[in-house]
Amino acid sequence: MNRIEHTSLSPTATLREALNALNNTGPNLTVFVVDGAGRLLGTVTDGDVRRALIAGRDLDSPVSGAMNSSPRHLVIGRAPERPLKALRQAGIRLLPEVDEEGTLLRVLDISGSQAILPVHALLMAGGRGSRLRPITDTLPKPLVPVHGRPIIEHILGLLGRFGVEDVSVSVNYLKEK
Repeated sequence: MNRIEHTSLSPTATLREALNALNNTGPNLTVFVVDGAGRLLGTVTDGDVRRALIAGRDLDSPVSGAMNSSPRHLVIGRAPERPLKALRQAGIRLLPEVDEEGTLLRVLDISGSQAILPVHALLMAGGRGSRLRPITDTLPKPLVPVHGRPIIEHILGLLGRFGVEDVSVSVNYLKEK
């Protein structure tokens, strides 16, 4: 799960401003509508703007009339209400994360994620790697390359796919490497 840069607008921004913002978001194609305190009020996509224009609104209409006012989101520290697979099947790629007050904290790209696990991981990377001798005589096992990348990089990537972002690494043998 990757944290992405996101664009936000106030609810009084115009549809024209929303289109300009959407045009600058790159592949994300979603703008987040927040109030003055940063609380998430909704999302706007190019489809929302098109539907508003078809319904007779003009480009100077406020974005609040076109936004999705109940977007799917995560509340920090709580398990998601629906599994990620169901969200992806519903076409949801970006998932905003808010605090208990609804303040937008970050936006996550869930397209490549398997799950969301709000846990702390501890990697025990201090073993001697005796079964890999002579490779581990001078290189600690976590740094041994596999397919061009250190073992620890593979492990951290897998943890990230499951939403684990808080990781500590316990070291011992050859820790100075």
